[in-house]
Amino acid sequence: MKDLFKLPMNLQFFAEQDDEQETGADDENQQQDPPERKFTRAEMAGIIAAEVKKATEAIVQKKDEEIQQAKTEAEKLAQMNEDQKSEYERQQREDALSKREADITARELRAQVTVQLTEDNLPAELTDLLNFSDADACNNSYQKVKDAFAKATGSFDEAVQAEVNKRLANSADQPLGNGHQSAAGNNNPWSEESFNLTEQGRILTEDPERAKLLMQQAKK
Repeated sequence: MKDLFKLPMNLQFFAEQDDEQETGADDENQQQDPPERKFTRAEMAGIIAAEVKKATEAIVQKKDEEIQQAKTEAEKLAQMNEDQKSEYERQQREDALSKREADITARELRAQVTVQLTEDNLPAELTDLLNFSDADACNNSYQKVKDAFAKATGSFDEAVQAEVNKRLANSADQPLGNGHQSAAGNNNPWSEESFNLTEQGRILTEDPERAKLLMQQAKK
């Protein structure tokens, strides 16, 4: 029994195990996401109080403006006789009705224009440039915006096409890429002087646009 305590102990083994456990624990701690910020009750109460204060101030400001407007209205009415008051109130009702009708008309016209823009392949953002006061004004502004947009895009497309034609014209006097050289050098294989069916077939296969341009030049 006493001999058991005399057995040699591998202290390095236990030391390595401890090191592995500590390293594993460190790796696990590093892989964990940092803890989310937690607010205390006092901090949450402060945030809520600030938001409530902001909303309350906005409501109070709006009420003050309404009170001031009503006060001004009352002072104005106080200086009028009965006939003037009746006329003023009638005008106020008509103005409110006109505003309501204008808002309805604008919404209806905007909806119609949105559909029309889609049918004309125009961007919906153009609605912000239109006049929705009435149908005639809307139609006139729509036509002007449509014409201006078509002119702008047309000029752009023409410029692009001109550049394409310019590059095609320049390439007509140059051999095809990838080191290919025609049997007739840089000459046009569709012209009478350098007519070459083999070269025509190759150009038609590799560069149809250039072939079309060369055929047009050969006809001149």
